[in-house]
Amino acid sequence: MVLDERLSLHTIENPAVGARSYLVGDLEAVAAVDPPRAVEPIVELATRLGVRIMHVVDTHVHEDHLSGGAALARALGVPYLVPGGAPVKVAGVEVVGIDDGEWIEVGTMALVALATPGHASHHLAFAVHDGTGPEAVLTGGALSFGTVGRVDLEEGDLHLAEAARAQLRSARRLAAVLPGSAAVLPGHVPPSFVLVDSGAAVAASTLDEEKRRNPVFTA
Repeated sequence: MVLDERLSLHTIENPAVGARSYLVGDLEAVAAVDPPRAVEPIVELATRLGVRIMHVVDTHVHEDHLSGGAALARALGVPYLVPGGAPVKVAGVEVVGIDDGEWIEVGTMALVALATPGHASHHLAFAVHDGTGPEAVLTGGALSFGTVGRVDLEEGDLHLAEAARAQLRSARRLAAVLPGSAAVLPGHVPPSFVLVDSGAAVAASTLDEEKRRNPVFTA
């Protein structure tokens, strides 16, 4: 999928666990976002497309998210970018903590980190900028199609009631700071046990569409 002449997006489906991974970037360089545990499909897709994976990025790291991020970064010799508060320590990999507001350059485009705690206390979403403005947002578990991620999957940092309030604020932050036309690119998709409910049976969505149907905006 090409969002415009500069920015391309490719989705790797993992229906067994209701997850999606992405290659996003320009026509030469990409970032691998929320890669699956088995990294071969990501590597094969990048090779087939003739693009170079510059960064491996995880929106969050906890028990529900079966990430191959560290393994992919190690295999490619590229940085592994994780939220600054994520408890990640892996040997043989350059782990880079990312904080709210940071820009990650990927070829001619960029990912911009947005703190979206709730599903995980350290969770980040990433707005996808093509140089003129946000075209999409990689939402991880902060927002999905007609639903959001559960908040009871992480030990410790946030009390459940506080985490639920944080999740609500995070989803609404995305809708407030990004254009309604921005494509929603979740890491968890319905039906998935890590989402609050069954969500919407759709394959794609925008922030405007979520504001019309998602209970975090309509309730």
